[in-house]
Amino acid sequence: MKPIEKLLIPLFIIILIVIIPLAVLESAYSILARTLIFAAIAHLLAEYELVAIAIVFAALTAYAYHAGYLGSHRLFFSVFGILLIVAPFIYKRLLTPVQSELLVMLAIVLMEAVHFIFVHNKLARVAYLVIAPVPVAIMLLFPFQYLEFPGYAVFVASFIVPGATKRISVSELNLSALNHAAHRATATGQSSGAGTAQPVKTASRAKTRIASISQVPGPLPTPVPAPPPKQTPAEKQGRLPSLRGRLRAPSVNKQALIDDSLPANVPWPTQSDYSKAMQNIEFSVNTAYPEMRKSRVIPNPFVKLAGNIIYSSGNYGTVFKLESDNAYFALKCFTRSKPDLNRRYSAISKTLKAVSSYDMAFVDFQYLPKAVRTLRNPSTFFPALMMDWVEGTNLNVFISEHLKKKDAIERVAGNFLDEMIKIRGAGIAHGDIAGDNIVISDSGKLMLVDYDGMYVHEFRGMKSEEIGHDNFQHPGRTSSTYSERLDNFSILVVYLSMLAVSDDASVWSRYNKGDQDCLIFRKSDFTDPANSGVIAELARAKGTVGDLTKMLTEALNHDPLWEGCDPQSMAKLSK
Repeated sequence: MKPIEKLLIPLFIIILIVIIPLAVLESAYSILARTLIFAAIAHLLAEYELVAIAIVFAALTAYAYHAGYLGSHRLFFSVFGILLIVAPFIYKRLLTPVQSELLVMLAIVLMEAVHFIFVHNKLARVAYLVIAPVPVAIMLLFPFQYLEFPGYAVFVASFIVPGATKRISVSELNLSALNHAAHRATATGQSSGAGTAQPVKTASRAKTRIASISQVPGPLPTPVPAPPPKQTPAEKQGRLPSLRGRLRAPSVNKQALIDDSLPANVPWPTQSDYSKAMQNIEFSVNTAYPEMRKSRVIPNPFVKLAGNIIYSSGNYGTVFKLESDNAYFALKCFTRSKPDLNRRYSAISKTLKAVSSYDMAFVDFQYLPKAVRTLRNPSTFFPALMMDWVEGTNLNVFISEHLKKKDAIERVAGNFLDEMIKIRGAGIAHGDIAGDNIVISDSGKLMLVDYDGMYVHEFRGMKSEEIGHDNFQHPGRTSSTYSERLDNFSILVVYLSMLAVSDDASVWSRYNKGDQDCLIFRKSDFTDPANSGVIAELARAKGTVGDLTKMLTEALNHDPLWEGCDPQSMAKLSK
């Protein structure tokens, strides 16, 4: 439960344990003051309703706290019910009937307005709006005390009405509506073939400037330390410059982008071909992207080779760093092709754009179907990705540098789980959650990189081109394991690893041993958990680490897409 949601607990305590019992005691005192004891008891029994409801309220509040209900969007309905129950007590005081009605109507309007502001789901808005006319009609047509009955009904229904929405937070409810928006956005996506870039593991073990796409340095000379580049004001505040509106195709060049088919019957450029071509960016970049043609290619300061402009290179792509208007971007040029490269990246790009307002841990990027040409094939333009550039360190390096700072690792672990819950709520999966694909900026902002294995709504029913890194994936994962629950197991592996290290820093040295391809678990731990030293050790731990380890071992006995280890379940164990 988030800290701000815990503030709601005093509200329930005041309403349920103070106001209603005091009203009962006041009524009882009034009766005792003017009648005999037996008459007083009789009158008190006549008001049993308030006593019973107070008990029910207290029980439901305890249940809500235990189940993590406080903070969900249904809390709006609970508060609405409480408002209607408390309204008659207002009427009994100094206010006239008209004043009481106006005050309650104003409160209802304010409740509806707050709900409308914070809840963006249309169906939820309609459902909340529907309950308003009922108490208004009762106020106008019946005695004011009758407001208690719809109040009780709304409050109790908000707890006991069945449905998966009972524990969904407002943010999750909003994100769930984006599935349809993302589907509409990608429904017009261009399609023609298959394939995504297979990531290659990072060679550098030092703190490096990491591009926001494949962290895949190839056979480059040994890097040397260099002073970090100056950060822009946006970077200092943890914000990344947006690409939106930067890549514009002038009207005279619209035809250049209509045919998005992949180059055929020609060899794809090599790393060397792209390196030579980018020495003259105005020649190499399509005229359809005038802003990018005006950019400056930044040499790699970590390589002992004058004029080297390649930041990373792997099986399927080569990455360059560009500067434009004091903002930095990464350009990934593809060196290999697969049949549906266009369709996949176009769909991913449009989906991430549809959810961009929710500030998820994704880097803004654009897929450019015909972007870059080389001297070897000057008549053929090849696809590329242009993305925001991320300054920071990958998760492995971050943990190694913060072993003595328990709070720092716990904070990143909490941020990681929060981000995964948001992403899961939007119906998106990264597909390759691993230490080298999680980047923490100098300001503490967490970002995910390498989107080759992503799942979005448009891919429903398809197969994955990748199965992720063995040391982070369920051993049963196959190409058919492809849905929005794709990341469940790897999220558990990463989250549990961080919490275990924060509890006992020696776990890192004993089980990671300087390996950049894992955290503290390896594939052998998942295929043979009964003989895993790290699983046996963590299973003996108390608290969240022990509970999450039990969840991990149970997940190994289920399907890779098992919902029992979804991020929300992990969050409940962490309370």
